[in-house]
Amino acid sequence: QRCLVKFVPCLFEGENPYLVPMMLGWSRDIICLRSESQKNPRTWKIMYIAPCGKRLKSIEEVALYLAQCHNSIPIDFFCFDPWVKVLDEFIATGNNINVPDITQGKELNPIPAVNNIDTSVPVIDYITENDPQGNVCMPTTDPAFLLSCDCEDTCSDKRKCACAQLTIKATAQDAQEKFVLDDAGYDHRRLKNIYFTGVFECNSRCKCSEACHNKVTQRPIQAKLQLFKTANRGWGLRTLHDLPEGAFICKYVGKLYNSTDANEEGGKHGDDYFCELDLIEIVERRKEGYESDVSDIEADDSDNDDQSENKPNGFEVEKDETEFKENGTEYVNDVKLKKQLEEVSSTEVPPGGGGRRGAACPREPLSLLPITANLNQYSSECVQCPTVCTSDVSMADVIDRYRKHSKTCHMSAPYTIKCTQCPVICTSSTSMPDLITSFQQHWKMCHANHSAFRGPVDETEEASLSSEASSEVSSVVSSEDTKPEDLNGHGHDSEAVTNGTSVEPNNKMLIMNPFYEGSDTASLNNEDKETEEPGQGTEEPPVKRFKSIRKLYPKEEREILIIDAMKSGNIGRYMNHSCDPNVWVQNVFQETHDLRFPTVSFFTCRYVRAGEELCWKYDYEIDSVPGKQIMCHCGADICKKRLL
Repeated sequence: QRCLVKFVPCLFEGENPYLVPMMLGWSRDIICLRSESQKNPRTWKIMYIAPCGKRLKSIEEVALYLAQCHNSIPIDFFCFDPWVKVLDEFIATGNNINVPDITQGKELNPIPAVNNIDTSVPVIDYITENDPQGNVCMPTTDPAFLLSCDCEDTCSDKRKCACAQLTIKATAQDAQEKFVLDDAGYDHRRLKNIYFTGVFECNSRCKCSEACHNKVTQRPIQAKLQLFKTANRGWGLRTLHDLPEGAFICKYVGKLYNSTDANEEGGKHGDDYFCELDLIEIVERRKEGYESDVSDIEADDSDNDDQSENKPNGFEVEKDETEFKENGTEYVNDVKLKKQLEEVSSTEVPPGGGGRRGAACPREPLSLLPITANLNQYSSECVQCPTVCTSDVSMADVIDRYRKHSKTCHMSAPYTIKCTQCPVICTSSTSMPDLITSFQQHWKMCHANHSAFRGPVDETEEASLSSEASSEVSSVVSSEDTKPEDLNGHGHDSEAVTNGTSVEPNNKMLIMNPFYEGSDTASLNNEDKETEEPGQGTEEPPVKRFKSIRKLYPKEEREILIIDAMKSGNIGRYMNHSCDPNVWVQNVFQETHDLRFPTVSFFTCRYVRAGEELCWKYDYEIDSVPGKQIMCHCGADICKKRLL
C-alpha cells in the first residue's frame, strides 16, 4: 500500500484514462506466447506490473490487488485487450475552426470541436442531466421505492449485491426467477452485452465505495472525445484514443417532455433529436404471444374508478393474471428450458416399445411448454428405497442418476420408479432399460401436460391413491388393451378406460397450452364438441388477457416520455447513424427504479480505434412515415442506403 500513489481525479483531467495507471507507476507489458498450433502459433497477452513489482495477468487479479491495498484507481482504467494501444492518440490537422471545449467546463474532460469543411461552429445549450418540461416530474429517491445494497466493498460479487441482483432477476423467464442470466450487468465496469430489461446500478443510498464496479453511467465522461464536421452528415463524434469493447461513452440528455407536449414541439422545431423512453413497451413486445394470442385489456381498463365488479372488499382482483395461470401453471418461452426438455424428447422409443406401461404418450414437438411449480428441480423416486434422485440440469440427468442408483439398490423384478409430480408408478417386468424408456415417455407426458392418459396402477396402489386419483388424476389407459391410434383420442368417446371401467376424464388436468397447436387437450375438446347436443352453444376458450405495466400508473402519468435534444442536450446528440454501428444503447437505472425514467446510455459494442467515428443504429423503419424519406450516408459495407 505504501508504494501506491493515491489517485486524485482532478489531477488527470483531459488525460487518456488508460494511460493513468502508467502515470501512477504501473507498467503495461505485451507478452507473446508461442504454441505448436499451426493456426495460432502466437498468442498475445497483457500483463500489468504494479509499482511494487507484482505481476497481474487478469482484470480479476487487478481488482483483488486494488481492494487489498485500498487504492481507488478505477478498475475500468485497466485494459487487457492486446489490440488496444493505449499510447496511440488521434490528432486532427488542417482545421478551420478549433473550439477548445463545447461543454463550457461542465464535463470532467473537455470536449473540443474542430471543423476542416467550413467555418461553422456547434451551438447548443449544454446540459448534463435531463430537464423536465411541463407536467413531467422526476421521481424522488423515496426509500420505499429505491432498493440499495449493503455492500461495503466494490460490489465485485454479484451474488451479494442487491442492485446487481435486480439486473439479473430482470432477465428471468419464469415466475420463480430460476432461469436467469447469472452474468447480466457490468463486468468490471464493462458492458459486454445489451439487456433490454435494463441495468440497475448502485445509487446514493448504497453503502458501497466510490470504486464500486456497479457505478458506471453516473460517473463523468472518462473517454477523450472530439466533435468534428463531416462532409455530408453534419457534426459527428469520434474518439481520440482506442476504446475496448463495452466501454461507457456518454448519456443521451435533453429536455424531457410527455408525448403531447413533444408532438407540439416537434411540429414547431422538428423531431430529429427525439428519443423515446419506451423500455416498458420494448420489454412487453418481447413477451410471447403479445401480438397474436394476447389481447390488451385497455377496453376493460376504462379508467372508471366507480366500477366495483372486480373490487370485492375494496381490493382489485386482476382477472388477467388468473386467466393466464391455471392450476399453478405458467407459460414461459425460455431457451434454456426448451433445450432441457428436448434432451428428454430426443430419446427414441425402441422398436416394439410403444405398448409398454407409462410409455403411452405420443411423440409431439415441444415448442412451448408450461412450467409447473416443481420444474426448477427435476426428480424421480425409487420405490425399493426412500432415495430421490434430483437434478437442476435436465430430466435426462435424473434418469442417468437413477440408472446408477439401480445398480446399488439391488432391485428385483418388477422394476419400478415413481414420478414425484404425480401419483403414477412406472413398472417393467423385463429389465431396467425398459423401465427407463417407459419413464422417459411418461415424464414428457406428465410435465408437458399434453395428455390426461397415464399408465395403470395395481390394486394396492389404487387403494392408497384413490383419494388423489378421484380429484386430480384423470383417466388411465392400459397400454395392453389400447391400440396406438386410440392414444390420440380416435376411435373412442371422450372417456378413458381404467381396469375395464369407464371413467369421465378430469378437466382440471387438461391444461391447454394456448401457444401449442395440435395438443391432446385440443383433440379431446374437439371430441367433446362433436358429442354436444344440437343447438347447444359452444363456449369459446377464454382469450389470455395482458395488462401493460403502464396501466398501473395514474391516467395522467401514462404517456411515454420523450427526450428532445434539439436545443438543449449533451455530446450524445451528435452521434450519427450507421448501418454497421460500433455503439449500442442501454437503458440504465440510477437514482430511481421507476420504469418510466431510464437513463439512455451509450457503450461500445466492439473495439474502436483512435480517430474512428462513434455511431449507433437509429433503427428507423423504412417507409414508416408516408411522404418522408431520409437517405443514409454512413458508408458502411452493409449500408441500406435508406434511413427512413
